[in-house]
Amino acid sequence: MDKPSPPPDLVTCDECLYYDALTDEKGNCRRDAPRPTLLANDRVTTKWPIVQVYDSCGDARSIHNH
Repeated sequence: MDKPSPPPDLVTCDECLYYDALTDEKGNCRRDAPRPTLLANDRVTTKWPIVQVYDSCGDARSIHNH
């Protein structure tokens, strides 16, 4: 599947300082603290949001500017 072309000034997740790759297609967004998540056994854990490499949130910081 081809990666969609973002607008030229938009920072995609794979070019973001907060992105932590899990695979070639997705990774964790570490922009904010991990989010609480309820497990099936009524226990709570925390998880970073999973994003696609071509996603963008508008709060991204480019790895190329640091």
